[in-house]
Amino acid sequence: MPSKEHLGIIKTILLGVVGALIGGVISMALGYGKVDGFNLYSILISTAGAILFLFVVHKVTALKQLFLKGKQIGLLDTVLGLVGLNDKSSLEIKGVLEWIAQQGGIHAIVDHLQAGEFSAIAKSWLSDDENVAISSDIVQKMFSTEAVQQLASNVGVTSQNALELLAKYLRPAGQ
Repeated sequence: MPSKEHLGIIKTILLGVVGALIGGVISMALGYGKVDGFNLYSILISTAGAILFLFVVHKVTALKQLFLKGKQIGLLDTVLGLVGLNDKSSLEIKGVLEWIAQQGGIHAIVDHLQAGEFSAIAKSWLSDDENVAISSDIVQKMFSTEAVQQLASNVGVTSQNALELLAKYLRPAGQ
């Protein structure tokens, strides 16, 4: 069958079968009931599953072509792109993760915080108690100027913006 993937008739039929299975599983998981018989509901669910599967095939094919053209993209770039994070968000996340690694990893950062005046904040993040929120002012006191400048360099922002990024990504969920 004509398509971007040039799948042929056998692979196209298999795509439809896999799509129908995916659609059925998703339908049951979401509580819409099982797909059985030859009826409009079953056809719609199977078609939706096939479209979803084809979307994934397109993404995988596009990534494969990037690799074949010699462009190197990292696993993190791939994952962030697939979940729809924009370039700015993905650069921020990559920069913060790279910075964490440069600091010796998350354990080194937690140990640093627990050993100093911010031990109560670090402990709140690690316990079942309510998490203590932080601001960029507190982050500035938590980390050395060099560490903040290193993050700013990783992400390509000012030191103040780097402090705000740390406050954003260190902030407990829901705050």
